[in-house]
Amino acid sequence: MIDPTTGQTLLVWTVRFAVACYIARLLVARCRVVGQVPKQSELVWWAIGCLAYLAHVVLAFTFTHDWSHRHAWEHTAIETERLTGIRRGEGLWVNYVFTLTWCFDVIRLAFARSQMRATKRGVDFTVHAFFAFIIFNATVVFGPALYRILAIPIFFALILSGRMKQNP
Repeated sequence: MIDPTTGQTLLVWTVRFAVACYIARLLVARCRVVGQVPKQSELVWWAIGCLAYLAHVVLAFTFTHDWSHRHAWEHTAIETERLTGIRRGEGLWVNYVFTLTWCFDVIRLAFARSQMRATKRGVDFTVHAFFAFIIFNATVVFGPALYRILAIPIFFALILSGRMKQNP
């Protein structure tokens, strides 16, 4: 049995590790020409990141929300009100969609790799735009001040890097 203090520590570090895996996947994917089969290492980072994120979700519901959707909703509403002045919990549904998107995208990438087929550029863009939006909000909007200082330059570097690859 994990004590609550260890659980909270694991809660924080699993999501940090998941984001690090996402960044690693992006870096590996940058070496792949659009329209080619996903690299094995890209798929591995993506799958490990997904598993770490799923562990984060389990830890959040275990140590923060007592396996209660209602409690998670209220927690989300309180955090949203703290930052925006509006008490809304609907962001929890966005988190659920994020979780499902990551799981399905791992399957999509694995299937493309197993069939030696390229992934669809539009789907890749949509998934990464959604992930960037979620991770940006989790770090810059809802995260501590240190995250803001670190995350904003990283996001701009990733955006600039993507623009340079599209416009050689």
